[in-house]
Amino acid sequence: MLLRTIVLVWTATVVGAVDLPDGSAIFDQMSDALKVPYNDFLKSAQVFKLADLQDYRSIVVDAERQQIVVGARDVVLRLKDGDLSLVERFDWSAADETRALCQMKGRSEADCHNFIRTIVLYEDKLLLCGTNAYSPACTWRKISDLTMQIGPDFDGLGTTPFSPHYHNTFVMTEGGQLFSGVATDTMERDASFLRILPASQVLSTDKANDRWLNDPQFVHSFEADNFVYFFFREVAVEQQQCGEKMASRVARVCKNDAGGVVLLQKSWTTFNKASLNCTTADGRRFDQLESVYEVPDSHLVFAVFTAVGSNVLPGSAICVYDQAAFRAAFAGQYLYQTRPSAPWVRHPNNYKYFDCEVQGIESANPGKTTKQLVDAQRYQMMAEAVQPITSVPIHTAIVERYLKVVVDTVRVKNYGQMQVVFALTDTGLLKKFSVLPDDKGEGEDSEKSSIGSICLVEVVQVAPPGQPFEVTEFRLLANTNALLIGTKKALFRIATHRCDRLRTKEQCIDAEDPYCGWDSRQKRCTTPPNGVVNRDYWHQKLDGCPKVDAPIDGAFGAWSPWTQCPLTTGFYGENCHCRTRACDSPKPRMGGVQCQGPSIEVTNCTQHGQWTAWSDWSACSASCGVSSRTRRRLCANPAPAFGGRTCVGADVSNEYCKQTACPLLTEPPVDGAWSGWSSWDECSKRCGGGIQKRTRTRCADETLFADRRFVFTRRGAV
Repeated sequence: MLLRTIVLVWTATVVGAVDLPDGSAIFDQMSDALKVPYNDFLKSAQVFKLADLQDYRSIVVDAERQQIVVGARDVVLRLKDGDLSLVERFDWSAADETRALCQMKGRSEADCHNFIRTIVLYEDKLLLCGTNAYSPACTWRKISDLTMQIGPDFDGLGTTPFSPHYHNTFVMTEGGQLFSGVATDTMERDASFLRILPASQVLSTDKANDRWLNDPQFVHSFEADNFVYFFFREVAVEQQQCGEKMASRVARVCKNDAGGVVLLQKSWTTFNKASLNCTTADGRRFDQLESVYEVPDSHLVFAVFTAVGSNVLPGSAICVYDQAAFRAAFAGQYLYQTRPSAPWVRHPNNYKYFDCEVQGIESANPGKTTKQLVDAQRYQMMAEAVQPITSVPIHTAIVERYLKVVVDTVRVKNYGQMQVVFALTDTGLLKKFSVLPDDKGEGEDSEKSSIGSICLVEVVQVAPPGQPFEVTEFRLLANTNALLIGTKKALFRIATHRCDRLRTKEQCIDAEDPYCGWDSRQKRCTTPPNGVVNRDYWHQKLDGCPKVDAPIDGAFGAWSPWTQCPLTTGFYGENCHCRTRACDSPKPRMGGVQCQGPSIEVTNCTQHGQWTAWSDWSACSASCGVSSRTRRRLCANPAPAFGGRTCVGADVSNEYCKQTACPLLTEPPVDGAWSGWSSWDECSKRCGGGIQKRTRTRCADETLFADRRFVFTRRGAV
């Protein structure tokens, strides 16, 4: 297995009253061609967060199953790689009595939880280890179902820290050995680098000898060839006469180290360490190692450093190392001190067993003589530092502090492949750099690395301007061209590129982004079609840094979500639904044209009803005398809509007509009179006396009018 490329990040810190720009000011001063504002970041990022979860820190990428395993406080999550949707939640809290005991010992309630700090994927199972309220514990679980336990839980001492604030490092080798750098006590005074699994092969650094490790702060570790490398910073024991100075180190041990027999029993016999040099041409040193990334299947290691000192201007540097640089340092002379107060002197290195040239660890007899064990106890510090392959940092930044770094290897047109560096700052800026190959490079398979100049390609604002930003984890998802950013409260997934922001061929080509090229068929800026960079219709040019002074036409960003908004001018209502978009993807610059089209859309406004004007009066109900007339109005100016109030008041109005009385009668009345008698009818009896009747009628009070006729008739009978 080749030693991978490692990126180291160094940071500089200054003490004193100096007015320095914050992250927002730094972002504002950058060219618009490079900037992706925070709001645009949120629109394109996938976000995972749950109200009851915090401290998204330990992350394992399971590319085979297209999932991500995330450790948080009291919880382990399985998420889909593509969209961060939840696959499984496994709750793993410390027992109540363990938490109570933790608080009885003076720890805060916030710290007395089970913070998952170690997650190791090995074959089809996961090793999970947590602080367990200052009582470290581990468990093996099935990768496809975290509720399926494999064997009993076991003590996590040496595998994971006691404190949630301690940064540990660990690596599982291809052979199933687990190496760990961690503090093994609650006070964090006893830090060691150990082989913790298999349990029968446990080895550790010599805790009683500060020449091995002197108050180390672990940063990273990985497996390469016959060795395990781990990176850390510590108090430089070789410079104690100058006070406490921090030194950045890389140490290595042989994977087949079997430890001593009597001398160095249960201790490493192949432990060596060397300093890491990251110094500018004018002698400015960046001493504090912050982050390390080994590039898979290459010879490169990128590292980020910061400078530390009372009279040092803050800043960061990126240095690159390769396999040859590590071999040269560990093959060189040793620094040796005959007694604690003696000066450090150089000593020749003639010890092949430090290169793992002994019998394997499976042997009952490790094969080391007593002299070899004495030498192993005596010599750890290499005299020469590991030098970067470019002699000086490939990038430095004044004021800014870089916290994390990852590196992607991208297939590009003409060059074959390029490295792309992503550095995350303490103010929430994600900076993307392209590393141009050196013309003197000797091919992809050469151990002689080809690193030329570095170009800033893009800056993404991943935190709200002016607000604190605490990153807990930063990972590259190479299979899906994405980055994963863990914070205390949420997990963010963001693409490694934003080719669609580049709207024209000129913008696409001038951006010189290794991920992007112009597809002349689709007339769009895209990633390589189907991953193939050599299509003749896909154009890319990567011979320098982005051209930031070319005219850029403005283009609208995505519409915001619909939200309630007030709209009062010429409108009877309260709230509408509005959405907006900004002319910032990109902003017009260097003479480019402004965006065309509306920047706001309004719909579904709450509309209160209003009356129309009254209609004309109707005709009176009569032509004379007492009568009335009517008028009407409608609640339709406008009609109520989207929850608006209806109109208040009557929709009909009546009033009496003002007109003359009806005219009096003009003809005299006619009196009624009796009619003549009728004939007598038959007698009621034929004999013995009967009755006969006759009748007449009388029209009483019969009056005739000119315009009306009423007839009253009275009848009588005799």
